Amino acid sequence: RKMNRTVDSASEVAVLRSLFKDLDANPNPRQVSSALGKYARFLSKTRDERSSLTEEYFNLAINSENPCPETVHAFFWYRCTRLRNFRSFSQFEQIRTRFPDRTFDAELAITRVRQSDQYDPDALPCLANFLHEVCHLDRLAETLFTESFEQSQSPTKASRQFQPSAFAQAKYAHFLAETNPALAPRARSLFEESLDADPGNVEGMLDFARFLAAA
Repeated sequence: RKMNRTVDSASEVAVLRSLFKDLDANPNPRQVSSALGKYARFLSKTRDERSSLTEEYFNLAINSENPCPETVHAFFWYRCTRLRNFRSFSQFEQIRTRFPDRTFDAELAITRVRQSDQYDPDALPCLANFLHEVCHLDRLAETLFTESFEQSQSPTKASRQFQPSAFAQAKYAHFLAETNPALAPRARSLFEESLDADPGNVEGMLDFARFLAAA
């Protein structure tokens, strides 16, 4: 994987060209929401003054007439990992209860994440969580979670910055708890490790509490 930590202007031009190319002549609200969401995700990874516009573009995207489910989930993930804002918001609760979304091209999304020039250790876990919670495509979600966590070596101090976040680890624990009861001890261990690393993760605490209550 490429590990570019900054994003230059040429990359931004390429992203914008791609977004405009994918839009129809008269795009429907979901297409517009998707395009705005993709640009918001790009801005969140720029690591410069452009990143301050991320939340503005996400809000434009999710407050459209028919918000894109992937964009809503991406905003949820951004709020939790970057803004440390764990309050629920209505659009995300709606997509979690209204779906599964059978129209989402999961294979294309996976290919795009793996081929992206923007390195993000949370990209695969984020997509895996979307496939699990919104699309109910647990087999694909398992593949991505396994690739992100189980197949990597224990992180060293030098490589820790390239490991998925503690929030992502808690979501992996949540996935194991919901899909494979035989791995409950592994799920509990992951929950405990992630919350020890990030005790402020309210979303993880709620998932862990539900896990303990069902045990």
